[in-house]
Amino acid sequence: MKLFGRKRPQRSADTSEKSPETVNVQSRDVSVAESDTEMMTENVYLGQEQYQPKELQVSAASLIGSRRNQQDSLCYTSLPDKGFLAVVCDGMGGLGGGELASYTACAGMVDAFEKCGDAQPADFFVRTASEIDVSVAGIADEEGVPIGAGTTLAAVWIKENCMHWISVGDSKIYLVRGHQTRCLTTPHNYKMLLDKRKQAGTITSEQYQAELSRGEALVSYIGMNGLKYIDVSMEGLELEAEDQIVLCSDGFYRQCPEENLAQCLENLSGDYETYASQLAEAVIRNQPRGMDNTTLILVRYSLEKNEEKIREVNEENEKGDIKT
Repeated sequence: MKLFGRKRPQRSADTSEKSPETVNVQSRDVSVAESDTEMMTENVYLGQEQYQPKELQVSAASLIGSRRNQQDSLCYTSLPDKGFLAVVCDGMGGLGGGELASYTACAGMVDAFEKCGDAQPADFFVRTASEIDVSVAGIADEEGVPIGAGTTLAAVWIKENCMHWISVGDSKIYLVRGHQTRCLTTPHNYKMLLDKRKQAGTITSEQYQAELSRGEALVSYIGMNGLKYIDVSMEGLELEAEDQIVLCSDGFYRQCPEENLAQCLENLSGDYETYASQLAEAVIRNQPRGMDNTTLILVRYSLEKNEEKIREVNEENEKGDIKT
């Protein structure tokens, strides 16, 4: 197993708070229930690499930017009988709550993946997100009082050439195919609700504009103790040769618009493992002070490598059929 992420964070005395509100749209309604800190890269590997699907190349990076704390977490893992899982979380909350929330969500998703048996991906994602939501909502201070921490969640599960995904909050998942980029998720924020209400004719254009300043407030996130909205793929997406999947926090996509992403990836060079760091560092280097944490995972699917894997399996099967 290969798990990429940060060491378990400890609560700090930082009292800055990114207050999560409540809003979410599209997908599936589940009713379940500034500092001058030097830019640094958090690239810590936990565990041993035992298996990596030959058809996948992976690159990951998480930069703290100019923020005092790193509230993003990411991880990825592979298991021979299950495939590949990647997760990005963007935490919210003061007193170190954001760090604990994102770490708890990442670790919880990986732990559930390892134990999920033959569960269908959509069922697995909905059930696990609900369980993690309760865990994060229960993060408390030393006196046992919940601290109101929360986190976004974006995850993909790839087995052979089929990908499933889930998203809660406003972290995003992109599919880059050739020169085209498609966002697979919808931000669960107040703007999405306003858009729906405007389209339905329940609010006027004037009311829409008056509320739009609060548009980025989240309406669904892990830790609200009762998810309101999630995006989950009910059917798998068949991957094609050289497809790339990008999971990222808002610190990345706010500075690298969707329309520029395919070209940015095409301009990168060197080992694929460095691509995420190259992108994240470029985003932070070209931005003014106050840069948010920036986190992303890139995954490239190689049909050629998958075919090589199939040939190897067939050769092994043929050897087993030969009797001496």
